[in-house]
Amino acid sequence: SYSWTRRLGGSIGYNFNDSSTLELGYQKSFERNHYEGFEDPFYRDEVISTNIVWNLLGRQSMVQPYLKVGVGQLNRKASINNTQGQTQNQTLSQLTGVAGAGLKIFMTKEFAIRMEGTSYLAGAKLNTWKRNFGATFGISLYY
Repeated sequence: SYSWTRRLGGSIGYNFNDSSTLELGYQKSFERNHYEGFEDPFYRDEVISTNIVWNLLGRQSMVQPYLKVGVGQLNRKASINNTQGQTQNQTLSQLTGVAGAGLKIFMTKEFAIRMEGTSYLAGAKLNTWKRNFGATFGISLYY
């Protein structure tokens, strides 16, 4: 048995004051959970979201912790193969909430390293946060 997850995403934001940003985000993820002798599910998720990001220390700080909340559209395609060779395909499109926290470390005024934990809340229900949680590492560019 084995499992793996791959995430790819990006966002663009507009800082409308020193501590608040309106962000449009996109994330694509792939997840496979192979259970030997039982089933082999593969999930392809796509989330398009609009978020508000609060920089807790303001834009002038070199280290910026932040919180993020928003709303998005989750589109999931699932393919589940069983031991008899049967495949079950499912699709899901639903509204999702977005909740996250992260840290940006600025190397220059225009370039930062970014670490973030984000959860996509199925049906915008807070008690579903563990189901779609992921941590990411990346960069941010500012102009």
